[in-house]
Amino acid sequence: MKTLQEIREDLAEIKFYYANEKEIIAAGKVTGLIRLAETVKAYNEAVSNAKGQLYMLYVALYVHNNSQMVVADDWDCSVDYIKRLNRQLLQYLQGALKI
Repeated sequence: MKTLQEIREDLAEIKFYYANEKEIIAAGKVTGLIRLAETVKAYNEAVSNAKGQLYMLYVALYVHNNSQMVVADDWDCSVDYIKRLNRQLLQYLQGALKI
């Protein structure tokens, strides 16, 4: 089972992947797909079974590369609430990941 710290590190890499997705895919055509793509796929599969709110948080934070402050503003709620939801997401992923 991954630790919460390992999940945080993976999510930071996933955020980087989506922020640079076009370049990574283009480079992958030359060098081959990077291992990070497998991590992205595993997390996407895991989160697809989460509650709707956690799923949307994952998309907002990690796929769309937003900060917690931006998501809180977009969702019209407090940053503390987003932080609590993110902790729930981390705990969910910890139990759901099969990598």
